[in-house]
Amino acid sequence: MKAMLGTIINCLAVITGSVIGLFIGRFYTEEMKDITIKGIGLITIIIALQAALQTMSLKATDYILIIFSIVIGGTTGVIIRIEDRIETLGKWIQEKATSEKENNRFVEGFVMASIIFETGPLAILGAIYDGLQGDLTLLLTKSALDGFVSIAFAATMGVGVIFSSLVVFIYQAPITLLASLIAPFIPKYTQDLMSVVGGIIILGLGFKLLDIKDVKVANLIPAIFWVIPLAALNPYLNILFP
Repeated sequence: MKAMLGTIINCLAVITGSVIGLFIGRFYTEEMKDITIKGIGLITIIIALQAALQTMSLKATDYILIIFSIVIGGTTGVIIRIEDRIETLGKWIQEKATSEKENNRFVEGFVMASIIFETGPLAILGAIYDGLQGDLTLLLTKSALDGFVSIAFAATMGVGVIFSSLVVFIYQAPITLLASLIAPFIPKYTQDLMSVVGGIIILGLGFKLLDIKDVKVANLIPAIFWVIPLAALNPYLNILFP
């Protein structure tokens, strides 16, 4: 249960935001929503910098591994088209939900909220961080963002938004559980390096939330996993670059 705490908080944030939205959401304007997202974008950048710069004291060989992880991971993401597939899945679900005349506001609210909450990289990264290191920072940030967004969604789409919290749990909980199971077998150095790479990816997400640059963040997610085999090269790199 402890490993699931971040996801549980995320679900409660969606439920709470939805309930608030049903009562007062009509007063939550687009301008309020925009400044909320921008504020969370600024916080995301601070989190990214902290993860990337304060986790460990980086040496030249560490930077080499980080560069290779980002380059190979990003290339992997482009090849398997992670970002495109996530967007396609979201559009497909949306079309299925809105193409049938019998679908009402409940279904529309449920589907649209589920797409928004779970087709972003923060869901995957947050769940991984929670499982690997017990770090709830990203999921708490996501919870704040989802909570405010659910206010606006529930105000316009109704009670179906509340039930999107089920999708949040079903999607994020298995990722957290898997990460927590493999964590004991990953050396601390590798976990620290994964945190640094994750921080770089989160920085891209911050830029995206602030509309500075539309970074295809999801395509970079494989970089975190490429750290695991590449970190094994560290002893040999230390010999080449003492």
